[in-house]
Amino acid sequence: HKEERFMFPAYPLVALAAAVSLDALHAVVAAIRPLRKLARPLVTLLLVVFVALSASRTALLVNGYHAPLDVYAKLPAGPSPVCVGKEWHRFPTSFFLPSGSTLQNLRSEFRGQLPAKYTAQHGTSGAPPHFNDMNREEISRYVGMGACDYVVDLEATPTELEPRFDEQGWTKVFCAPFLNAAATKLPDRALLLPGRGKHLVFSNYCLYK
Repeated sequence: HKEERFMFPAYPLVALAAAVSLDALHAVVAAIRPLRKLARPLVTLLLVVFVALSASRTALLVNGYHAPLDVYAKLPAGPSPVCVGKEWHRFPTSFFLPSGSTLQNLRSEFRGQLPAKYTAQHGTSGAPPHFNDMNREEISRYVGMGACDYVVDLEATPTELEPRFDEQGWTKVFCAPFLNAAATKLPDRALLLPGRGKHLVFSNYCLYK
């Protein structure tokens, strides 16, 4: 999530605290004579479990949520307006847009304030027009569907503002599977476990033209 940028400075301290805790656990167990021989195997077991869970979680994130990167990579070269609706928050970075292309927003069920484009006039410290500090929706952020050459969207239950674009005359250029966390039960939506692929529910994350 984008707010993780505020949290990452604490991650080295979390790792340090975990290392200190393991060392303290080893010392405590080793101080108990009947359990002394179990001190090192216990710490090793905890490390193995941690590595296994971390690898499983990482594999799930790559397998389940890599679709936006795959889809934006399929945009053809050349300048063109690329639009997003409800999937605005999964746009990775402008580095994934072909040179000269721009990202545009379609109105969706989201009612907060969407990001605005950077302007050299205001830089990073000025306040461009059509901003508010209440996270209220700004209509000026939106374009009509006619202004889009391509649309990136996740197939989901359609609404008036979030239609199925293939039912609106758009053609699918490319689709990739995206994990449907709401339809996938625990622990499968949290960890990628061997032999449990059938329990994962995917939706199509698509590029439309």
